[in-house]
Amino acid sequence: DAAEALDPLIKARKGLLDQITTAAPNALVVVAQIVPLGYGDNAVIKAYNQAIPGIVDAQVAAKKHVTKVDMFANFTTASMIASDKVHPNDSGYKFMADRWYSVIGSLLPD
Repeated sequence: DAAEALDPLIKARKGLLDQITTAAPNALVVVAQIVPLGYGDNAVIKAYNQAIPGIVDAQVAAKKHVTKVDMFANFTTASMIASDKVHPNDSGYKFMADRWYSVIGSLLPD
């Protein structure tokens, strides 16, 4: 089961967020739901991405400055993934940059 296999990673992600938000309580931490691979059914990536909103919501409930950005939704592997089927190509990186900017753009200096 993909979700069960991810338990150690999810616990580590929670721990890392706790460390960051404790060390820098005024910083905004943006957690990404990651892009799909260009092969397979992406079950592990989907399970990981499904866990992210709950992790972020728990941080927000604890009054920490954490939000998420969804890199998975609308990412088209046919046109946005490199020939290695793992990394984004230029179109994929542009897509990701636009997604990051949609979350943090208003926070950047002019």
